[in-house]
Parts: sequence; C-alpha cells; structure tokens
Amino acid sequence: MQRTKLSVILSILCLFSAVACEAASKSTLVANLESGKSQTVVTYGTSLTDGAPWVSEVQAALELNYPSKAKLINSAKSGMWSKWGAENLDQRVIANKPDTVIIEFSINDAYLQYKTSVQQARGYQCFQRPSPPKPTSNIHDPPHMAICRASEECNA
Repeated sequence: MQRTKLSVILSILCLFSAVACEAASKSTLVANLESGKSQTVVTYGTSLTDGAPWVSEVQAALELNYPSKAKLINSAKSGMWSKWGAENLDQRVIANKPDTVIIEFSINDAYLQYKTSVQQARGYQCFQRPSPPKPTSNIHDPPHMAICRASEECNA
C-alpha cells in the first residue's frame, strides 16, 4: 500500500515537472525526438530509480509518443550514494553515450555506514569531468558532462 502511494506521488511529481518544463520551453530531448532523431536517455541514481515504477512509466511514455526513437537505459543501483555515483559515472553513464541523463542521488548520503559528511555530499553534487568545456545553460546537451546544480562549487 505504501509503495503504491509513493509510486503515485512520484508519478504526479514527474508529470508536474514535465508540464512545467514544457511550458517554459522544449527540452533538447523533445526537440530532437520531434525532429525524428533517435535519443538515448540514461537514468542514474539509487533505489528511487533502480526498479522504480517511474522509470518504466517514462520509457512507456517515450515509446508511445516517439515510437522506436528513444532508448532508455536505467544505470541506477539500489543502496548507492553520491560518492558511488561520481566514481561510477564513466562506466554506468558516459559509456552509454547518452543524449539526456536523469540523475537522482543524495537520499542515501545520510546513511551512517557510508560515513559521508555533509561537506562531502555537497562536493559530489558536481560531477567534475577532466577538462570539461564550460557548461552551458542547457545541461541536457552532451558532450559537456560537468553536470552541476546551480551553485558556486560547480562553476569552473
């Protein structure tokens, strides 16, 4: 019962996020799909992404709206945290040559056995790539994989 409620809440949040983004402007992903370009989407995070119903719902929506144009790869791993995410970015995300990456991390940073300080968790919010080009305002456009939150730590 609780899992069903969580699934419904996450689905609603995803829907509101999608509506808000669409209202602001089309994402590069949507524009490319609408123009017929095939796209690879990678989801990356913790148990909230690994095996979570929202990922298959996103995949179903992409297939319904853009048949055979969007490939979704779920690279998440249950029980992981931000440090693991940074350490495994190349293997689990970059190697898939994504056009769009959906990242969900930080929920497990509070798990005491991982011994992740608040300062460390904040540091992992910016996945630094070796000599990346300066990030643009649209984080959906590779190859610049300096994926950052809007904070000073991420400005290079």
